[in-house]
Amino acid sequence: MNKIIEFLLNHNELQSAQFCDPNVALERRLRRKIHPTEIGVFKCMDGRLNLSVMTNTPPGFLTPFRNMGAEFDLGWPELNALISEWIDYTLNMGRRCLVLTTYHWSKGHWEHGCGGFDNNVDQALSAALKLRKQFERVFGIKVVYPLLVGVETDSDALVIHGENEGVLDLSKCSASISDEELRLNIEQLCPNMHPQIVCDFIPLLRGNIEHIAELREQGREISDYTHQEKVIIVGRGADWLHQLNFALIVGPYDPNLSRPITKAASIALGNLSRRTDIDQGTVLMSSALIRDSIAYKPLLAVEKARTMLDVARAIITENVPQLIPHLHYLAGIVDANTRRFQRINL
Repeated sequence: MNKIIEFLLNHNELQSAQFCDPNVALERRLRRKIHPTEIGVFKCMDGRLNLSVMTNTPPGFLTPFRNMGAEFDLGWPELNALISEWIDYTLNMGRRCLVLTTYHWSKGHWEHGCGGFDNNVDQALSAALKLRKQFERVFGIKVVYPLLVGVETDSDALVIHGENEGVLDLSKCSASISDEELRLNIEQLCPNMHPQIVCDFIPLLRGNIEHIAELREQGREISDYTHQEKVIIVGRGADWLHQLNFALIVGPYDPNLSRPITKAASIALGNLSRRTDIDQGTVLMSSALIRDSIAYKPLLAVEKARTMLDVARAIITENVPQLIPHLHYLAGIVDANTRRFQRINL
């Protein structure tokens, strides 16, 4: 078996077991009771961007949406339906929503910025701002609060953009800053953010400040700054991976999937020359998410996973044929309730 595929399957088994562990599950339920806000993160497919890791947030609290350059449009049919479903679920649970529209850049290495926008941070910022304004136009800001957030990938620091052009750069915050000080900062930046959302956002801010301090103490290798991904994942349900710089994750949202898949394949091809395990190639993986296992739904998900893999392979064959000899294939479905990945026959 390909070693990358073997790692993925073993890692998923461990992550799923941890997610389902009674102690972890009960802690998750308790935290959800204290911090009920649903938090969605719209981010780039870049493998360096894992907001759960960057904010020391356990799996199951951040709902990820991924696309090339974190470029989204609420008018895209699949995304439109999914957002409607997600907001309805949130409201039915009596919760509010915090939507993080993100962009990213590298402070010290321009060429290590957002490949989706050819490292142009202004274009990346513009796309994130456009999405924030779309959310405001559709949902307002009282129950669903969209927030523009930058991610500086050299330090993994979050930069919070307020309503009136003010910013809070967490890399400049002392590790000893109190939760009360963080709350006051957010209330000043975002005066229309509901107090419950502010309260539920504080643990992410605290977690990011702690994460930044840990990285400063440990130091970073140059490989941490550059693309090192060895997996391309197409689909949803990959938040169990919890590994930085390991996979490029393309959500099934853009009606023109050729754009993000071609970009991901180009990045993966370039990564091969920097990797020590080039003999293992690159894994092209499709993942379909299910929330219940009644009747036909897992079978529909199987068909979706197979088709997504076929579509991705066809796009890469046409646009980045040099990568094809290096590809290994994996497809499966993920149970949202257990995070367990079930491999399917191809």
